[in-house]
Amino acid sequence: MRHIIFLLTFSFFFISCGENDKKQKEVALKENELALKQKKPDVTEKQISGDTTAKIIAPTNASAVEQIVLDIRSEFKRINLLKLKTKKYKFDCDTEGTIIYYTENGKVVKIAIDWGFMGHTSLTSEYYYKNEKLIFTCDTDYYEPLYEPVIKTELRSYVNNDKTIKYMKNQKISVCTKCQFTESSREYKAFRAYNTNNIKSALCD
Repeated sequence: MRHIIFLLTFSFFFISCGENDKKQKEVALKENELALKQKKPDVTEKQISGDTTAKIIAPTNASAVEQIVLDIRSEFKRINLLKLKTKKYKFDCDTEGTIIYYTENGKVVKIAIDWGFMGHTSLTSEYYYKNEKLIFTCDTDYYEPLYEPVIKTELRSYVNNDKTIKYMKNQKISVCTKCQFTESSREYKAFRAYNTNNIKSALCD
């Protein structure tokens, strides 16, 4: 009888240890998963701070993107409320157009371009800059068919670190047609053409 009781007690001990060991492994696994999550780099934070070592440069966190968009809106509203110095040039790219540079403390913060009419269509563009970096573009197309109301198409690009982070067509979010800007982009070529005689080559090439 004593042998039977001893065997039952011994078996129960091993079963209990097995269950405890299983629970300990589960706890350890959860702790390892938590540690890995904590070690995972915050890509969004790197993107916003301009750290180009991040694999994805455009911010992916929705709230972070919207905050950048709000900052951009505040900046172009501020620019449009200022009494800025202006310089106006004419150019000819198949049609006659005009470009106006707006400067704050000698630095270009806005460019407005009227591309002129071609057939029944005219196009205007506005580019905004902060610290010599493009932050916003707005292209407006006016199509004026005979005996019909004017059809207006507005395209807005919110730009961060030379990448489009939000693109809107007629006030609705859409897929960007131009998602990245470089030194060879028209927006930067126009910016560099200020106070030079290269307006036509900057805009027409």
